[in-house]
Amino acid sequence: MSHFYSSIQGNRGEATRCGTKGSGIRATAQSWEGSISVIMDHDHNSSKNTYEIRATSGSGIGGTIIKEGYVEDLLKPGPIDGFEDHFNHLVGQQADAEKGDE
Repeated sequence: MSHFYSSIQGNRGEATRCGTKGSGIRATAQSWEGSISVIMDHDHNSSKNTYEIRATSGSGIGGTIIKEGYVEDLLKPGPIDGFEDHFNHLVGQQADAEKGDE
């Protein structure tokens, strides 16, 4: 039975995928400049769902973990600790890389 569900929309319509507690699920959106991946799994020790948000420059998959933890903690009201600082750091790295290309 599905525990995770993912959908994506592109020029050929929508596609969906399901994942189980054993398989987890990963969704990646990428361009020539970089990619963002979200990975969800089930931690059998805690019986909680986990997530990782990853980003990388270029067209690769994987990269640096921006944020990770339990899904239930991410959904609590309030700011996401450290996310804004890390995002600003990545934007700065991209700007530096673009200056080097000139």
